[in-house]
Amino acid sequence: MNLSIKEVIKSNSASDNDQGNIFFNKLKGLLEEQNNKIYIDFQGIDLVTTAFLNDAIGKIFLDYPFDEVKDKIKFRNIRDRDDLEMLKLVITNAIEMFDKINK
Repeated sequence: MNLSIKEVIKSNSASDNDQGNIFFNKLKGLLEEQNNKIYIDFQGIDLVTTAFLNDAIGKIFLDYPFDEVKDKIKFRNIRDRDDLEMLKLVITNAIEMFDKINK
């Protein structure tokens, strides 16, 4: 299943916590409803911030063990290398936090 950030938040700028929460709720609902892979699509997103990513994607890795979601969530059409590195950092930090909380 393709999950377009632009379609969910209705903007080409993924820049704040409110948008992140809207996307998080949609993604979490899909994870709970189905077992298919979810392709998070950045197509048409011109700006992405850590504030958005922390709430939209980082919280998923706080709520679920990495091994449970790593094969279910994939990413498409990330604009540039900086955005990819920011996404990796957000996920890494969330996984580390999950591990600390659940020790």
